Amino acid sequence: MTFTVRRGPGPMSTLAERLKRARESLGLTQEAVERATGIGTSSLSEFECGKREPRLAQLRLLADCYRRPLSYFLRKDEPKPQPVMWCKFPDG
Repeated sequence: MTFTVRRGPGPMSTLAERLKRARESLGLTQEAVERATGIGTSSLSEFECGKREPRLAQLRLLADCYRRPLSYFLRKDEPKPQPVMWCKFPDG
């Protein structure tokens, strides 16, 4: 019998994971991001693996490319989903 132990607060707890998830959510390859931002694929890979962090100017380019606010990548906590309120109106 094997067990998997997950450490950390959640599935997107690090900058590296957030960068990778943001890119993949748009269906972009690292090559496409390189063409859009000028940041090489080797650097993108290192950012996404957590081997090194992007400089602020690079992070701004990536945030624009991924259509996310810069704060999404800079925050320490996990982004919280926004509550949804449902209202039922009487027919009439």
